[in-house]
Amino acid sequence: MGSQLSSCKCNEAADDKEEQSVVLTTTDDLTPLGGSLGGRTPDSKSSPISMPAIGEREVDDDNMSMGSSGRSHEERFSLPSDASECGTDAADIESLQDIGRINRTGRRLSQRQVRVVNTMGFVPSAALLLVPDNSGLLSETYTLSDKLLGSGAFAVVKRGTIIASGASRAVKLVDKAKLKDKPAILKQEIEIMKMLDHPNVVMLFEIFEDDATMSLVLELCQGGSLYKYTKKNGRLTEVESSIAISQALRAVYYLHRTQICHRDIKAANCLVVGRGPLDLMNSLKLSDFGLSCVVKPMHMMTTMAGTGSHMAPEVFERKYNESCDLWSVGIMLYWLLSGELPFGDAGAKGKYLQLKFSSKWVDVSQDAVALVTLLLQKDTKLRIGPMKAIAHKWLQTTLPKPPAEILEDRHIEQLRTYRGLNIFKRAVLNVISCMLDEADIGPSRRLFIALDEDGDGMVSMKELVDKVAEAAATTAKKRPAHLKTIE
Repeated sequence: MGSQLSSCKCNEAADDKEEQSVVLTTTDDLTPLGGSLGGRTPDSKSSPISMPAIGEREVDDDNMSMGSSGRSHEERFSLPSDASECGTDAADIESLQDIGRINRTGRRLSQRQVRVVNTMGFVPSAALLLVPDNSGLLSETYTLSDKLLGSGAFAVVKRGTIIASGASRAVKLVDKAKLKDKPAILKQEIEIMKMLDHPNVVMLFEIFEDDATMSLVLELCQGGSLYKYTKKNGRLTEVESSIAISQALRAVYYLHRTQICHRDIKAANCLVVGRGPLDLMNSLKLSDFGLSCVVKPMHMMTTMAGTGSHMAPEVFERKYNESCDLWSVGIMLYWLLSGELPFGDAGAKGKYLQLKFSSKWVDVSQDAVALVTLLLQKDTKLRIGPMKAIAHKWLQTTLPKPPAEILEDRHIEQLRTYRGLNIFKRAVLNVISCMLDEADIGPSRRLFIALDEDGDGMVSMKELVDKVAEAAATTAKKRPAHLKTIE
C-alpha cells in the first residue's frame, strides 16, 4: 500500500516520532503474483478455480494501472432506418433510443465498479488452505470498536470482535478512493500476505470489500510494536534481545525461502503478541508488507524503498537483493542493545562507512558484538545469512531454551491424526482455529517454534524425532529412583 500506508500500524496508535518508510521510485518490483485472470498459488502449476476476471480486465506491466482489454464496454443498438420495416412508429423508435441510452449508462457503471479482489483471481491462503475473500458484509461477522488502534494516509485500524466466538482481531479499513490511482500496491500486499504461513508473521484471516472500503482482518498483537515496548522499558537485556532477534530472523529466513523480500524491517514493524514481558511465553510477529516484493531468481531490485536509517548501503545505490533484510535486522539489534542507531537517521549513505561501538556497549558480550558486525557487513558476500545467523553462538548460548517436556505424547497422536485428513477436512479445522483467541492458539504456536529448530517455518521428521528423544530422556531422568530399580 506504499510508503504512507506502511506507517499504519495494525495494533497500536501512530507515533509522531517514529521513522516513516519511503519509496522514491515504483518502476519495478511490483509484479502481480496471481495475475488478473484466474490466479495461481506460488508453487502450483494450475489454479484451484480458473475463471476470467470480470469485464476481461488486464494489468498493464508498465504502469500497473487497471485498463480495458480493448473491447468496447458499450452495447450498441442498431435501429432500422425506415420505421415501416418493422411496423414501428416514430414515438416507439424514440422510446427505444431512450432505453438504449439507459442500458448503456448502466453498463458503464457496472464496469467501473469492478472490485479489487476480483482482479486477483481465486488464490487460496497458504495458512487457511482456502480463499480468504469473503463476499458478505463485515458487519455480519465482526463488531468494530470506535477506538482507533492506528491510522495512516489511506487506512485506519480498529479492533474487531468475531460475533460467533468473541475472539479479537485487528481490522484495517482501507479507503479505496484514496488508493484509486495505485491499486497495484494494495494488491501486491494482499497477494503476498496470502502466501505466508509462519508463527512469526502476522496472519491475514479474511478480506471484505464494498464499493468504498477494503477491510483486511489480521491478527491482533496486544503488546504493540517492539519500538513502543523498548521506548517504554528502556534498552533490552541480551536475553530479551536474543528472543526478539531470533524470532525476527526466523521470519526473514521463511520469507526468503518463499522468495519474498520485506524491505522495511525495523522495531516499529515487529509486533509483540501479548502485553507481558518479552520472554518464551510471548511472541514477536513481523508485519507491514506494504513495501515487500517477490524476489526473482538472479534479479537485482532497483527501487529505493524502506526506512532510511535501516536501509542497506546497496539499497541507496539501487542495486540489491534480499540480503538487505539482514542489514535491517542488524540495525535493529544494534538499537535494541544500545538505544542508538549506528549510522543515524540518514542511514548508511556514502562509500566510507565505519561501524563504531560507543561506551554503551561496554557491558555487552563479545558474541553479541560479533553478530551485529556480521549483519552489518557492507559487502553482501560477507554479510551473514539468516540460517547461519539463527545458529550463531550468541543466540545459541543466550536464548532461553523451552522445556523438553513441552512435547507430549498427545501432540504426536494429534499430528498423526491431522496428517491423515484430506485437504477439505484440514481446511475446515483451519477455519475453526481462525475463530479462536490468542489464549487458545498461543500454546500451539510456542510448541511449533520449539520444534522448528532451524527456523525455516517447517518441522522436519528429523527435528520431530530429535525432540521426541529429548523429551523421553528428560522424562526418564525425572522418574523416581524406586521405579527405575523395578524396571
